[in-house]
Amino acid sequence: MKNFLNLHSKIIIATGALAVLAVIIFSFLNSDKSVDAETDASNNLTTLKVADYQSAVDTVYSSGEVISENQATIRSEASSPIEDFYIEIGDRVQTGDLLVAFRHDDLNAQLTQANAAVTRAKTALEAQQMGAKEEDKEKARLAVEQAKLGLTQATLNLNQIKLAQTSSENAVNEGIQQLYKTSLSTLDASEQTLVDSLATISDLQVDYFNCSSDQICYVIGKEKGTAIKTYFAKEGADKWNATSVRGINSGYAEKLANLKIAEAPDWILRSEILAAQIVTLKHIQASLTAIQEGFTQPVANQASASAQANTATTLATVNAKISVLESLQTSINEAEGFGLVGGEPKSIDDAKRQAYLAITTAETAVTNATVAVQMSEQTLAQIENGPRAIDLRPFEIGVIEAEANYANVTSQLRRVMVRAPFDGIISSLSGNVGELVPAGQPLVTIVEPNLIEIKAYVSDKDLGSFDLHSSVKINGKNDGVLTFISPSIDPQTRKVEVHIAVLDEASLLIGQYVDIEIGSTNKEKSKYYLPLESVKQSQLGSVVYRINSDNLMEEIPVVTGDVIGETIEITSGLNIGDELVVNARTAKAGNRVSK
Repeated sequence: MKNFLNLHSKIIIATGALAVLAVIIFSFLNSDKSVDAETDASNNLTTLKVADYQSAVDTVYSSGEVISENQATIRSEASSPIEDFYIEIGDRVQTGDLLVAFRHDDLNAQLTQANAAVTRAKTALEAQQMGAKEEDKEKARLAVEQAKLGLTQATLNLNQIKLAQTSSENAVNEGIQQLYKTSLSTLDASEQTLVDSLATISDLQVDYFNCSSDQICYVIGKEKGTAIKTYFAKEGADKWNATSVRGINSGYAEKLANLKIAEAPDWILRSEILAAQIVTLKHIQASLTAIQEGFTQPVANQASASAQANTATTLATVNAKISVLESLQTSINEAEGFGLVGGEPKSIDDAKRQAYLAITTAETAVTNATVAVQMSEQTLAQIENGPRAIDLRPFEIGVIEAEANYANVTSQLRRVMVRAPFDGIISSLSGNVGELVPAGQPLVTIVEPNLIEIKAYVSDKDLGSFDLHSSVKINGKNDGVLTFISPSIDPQTRKVEVHIAVLDEASLLIGQYVDIEIGSTNKEKSKYYLPLESVKQSQLGSVVYRINSDNLMEEIPVVTGDVIGETIEITSGLNIGDELVVNARTAKAGNRVSK
């Protein structure tokens, strides 16, 4: 039993020892696999030496081309045949000198016309700005007074028409009826004058003109007979005596007698009688005038003074009666024009319609007169106060348009008259006289030889070794200074364009290639320009991955500066002997790198 327990204990101890040994071996094997995995993950990495990216070197070497600081290739701006060249290669020209002319036909005439249009427009504007003369002001004041007078007359006429329009139908008819009665009384009195005058002529015929062969006697009798025929409808009454004349009651005399006692008025007959009386009295007037003339001739048998006075009185009465009848005729015509149609009184509606039309016309006249007053007053105010800005604007626009047209023609002329943009020397010419040159074709190259510079290209790795105003040696002897550094890097060549001003130009020619040496201005040599991909942003800020002595990656914080092209400036955090991982995005601290 004791032996069995000893054996059992020995077995347990041996088993435990084997288990411990197995764990140790397993751990060792797993440790080797982990290292192999880290090594595999870091195989095939690209690294860089910080020393190769140090910003400062003693001297940067390159080459460049001598160019003019001020040179230009002038191209055709118009598609036109060349008229003439005014320069040759090598000629020195001054700013504005004519170099090449294209055919421009009527542009000169257009320019003259445009210039004249500008002058006219400016003259018109100046005339408006000066204002009106005193005589123009006086005319404007008179126009205002005339317009006001016209308004007063139009207003008065309107008021009169409105007053007339207020008359009622009864008033219209009453006025017409009253005029009718008055006209009959006037006709009755005129008929008596007519008869008395004819009787007077008859008595004078008997006493002084009882003859048949004398012309005066003939005229007296003829006019008397015509008068009797016209009014009394009697023939052969040339030598009727006074008694016969006074006994006539026919013709219009009879009609007038009937008209006076008629119950209804006869407007047309009344007007006929009136017209007949006027005609009859004019024949009587002619007969009496012939009698007065006859008194001066032997045929009158020395008429008495009383006879002559009676004749003059009768003629004056006849003349006055003619005037009365003609005035009556005018009044009747006016009344009939308002209140009668075809001899009958108009309706009140007709009168109102005519009155409305008359008022409308009068009101329009008042409106027009009011506008005329306002316009004349406005014109006077403008003349007295001078032109307003709004009044001057059309003339100002006229000047602007004329000047724009002039500028347009000038621009066209400029495109066909090529001039030197600056002082310089002609270095090349293209084209021939008469040749049709398309727009955009090079014509003339002009350079300024006294202002030259050098254009060169340097590696992006040399950025930071120099800056603007760094000193430069040209061909080892000429001095220069750096004046321009391009803000971009050529992605193909990894070069940066720089310009160098030449301080000693005596031995350099435009187009010559020269060697340049740019002196370093960075004495600290503490800056580095790394590829952008070698820097990564992390929780610590900007970091790079350095490979330590155990070939493991370390995450190192750095301070960055400017980004130039595809490089970034590192101002601190690196040592010149450091070796870094190029692609920081795939790097991880602690990874092993196989050498």
